[in-house]
Amino acid sequence: MGSLRGFVTRKLFGLMDIGELAASLRESGYVTMSGEQVSVESAQRLFAVYACVNVLAETIATLPLKLYRTDRDGNREVVKDHAFAKTLKKPNPTDTPFEFFERVIWHLALRGKFFAIKVRVFGEVHDLLPVSNPDLVTVVDTADHGYEFIIDGKRYSQDEVLYLIVHDGKSVIRYQADTLGKNQAINRYGSAFFRNGAMPGLVIRNPNKFKDEGAFKQFKKRWEDTYGSARNGNKVAILDDGKTIEKISLTNEDSQFLDTNKYSDSQIAGLFRVPVYMIGNYDKATFSNIENLGQQFARFTIAPWCRRIESAVTLQCLQDPSLYGEFLIDSLERGNLLSRYQAYKVGRDSGFLSANEIRRKENMNPYEGGDEFLKPMNNETAGTGD
Repeated sequence: MGSLRGFVTRKLFGLMDIGELAASLRESGYVTMSGEQVSVESAQRLFAVYACVNVLAETIATLPLKLYRTDRDGNREVVKDHAFAKTLKKPNPTDTPFEFFERVIWHLALRGKFFAIKVRVFGEVHDLLPVSNPDLVTVVDTADHGYEFIIDGKRYSQDEVLYLIVHDGKSVIRYQADTLGKNQAINRYGSAFFRNGAMPGLVIRNPNKFKDEGAFKQFKKRWEDTYGSARNGNKVAILDDGKTIEKISLTNEDSQFLDTNKYSDSQIAGLFRVPVYMIGNYDKATFSNIENLGQQFARFTIAPWCRRIESAVTLQCLQDPSLYGEFLIDSLERGNLLSRYQAYKVGRDSGFLSANEIRRKENMNPYEGGDEFLKPMNNETAGTGD
């Protein structure tokens, strides 16, 4: 929990407790080396940040979270009749499982924490009610080394709240404010560049002095209104009285603005461990490597997020040690159809996969007799070598 530990609720001037004060300071953002002020809201307006978090949230939200039970021999089965199995299908009265886990990832990825109030019926978790703004939750240490949570002025015990913490409870916005601030500055420059008609370095030379300040302001306003935006940038300019136009700065292409923007996007993609082709940059993606990139994304990006959620759900919502939750991520790691079927054939012919096990991996119904294993005719036990 790091800096979340030790929070003590108190009133500040009788108006705001320390949790609300900390939240208001976070909302105002962090001043960065680029001069930009970065907050969760401003970061979400960056294309790369929004795209990365959206990829993570929607990918994980599509994965079913199943409830399993293991026996003494290590065998497991899907549990459907347990109360929490029904909760996973309908987390609360308003959210679908997709919407619920999508919200979980958005909160964790941008704010570093997620909280949901547990509603129990006969001791079992029946509903999970997400807290809309986790920054407004105050976490307090208890004497038994546990936690209590103050949400909307009400105190909840550790057993009453599902909580997930990443980055020590601090958002990626805080840790990488300078990186995001640089990206904001690039976007701001680009917007201004095209707003000015993509001609930021123009000087209009006037051999004759304006008769007064009013005449100068009138000419400047007329020029900006007529040619001062990207929409008007290609209009033919007509100058009189000997005026001429002179460029004094590099063009957009010469300044490599687009390359800089791509580099910044790739940095942000790296923060979230999202392949850049998934946010629209296909420069380094090829037909031969894109499948491997997708499998690496499943293994090194999606899997850790899933394990974090599974562990929290299992430890905080289930009282039976034989029960646990697990996302089905096999579909994300599958190869193409031919590669999968060739692998299945090896497993089937070698005797360690049954037909029904293969069918379940492909989301097909089992059939009678499909649980039998093949035994290769040319394989016999070789003994221990003694």
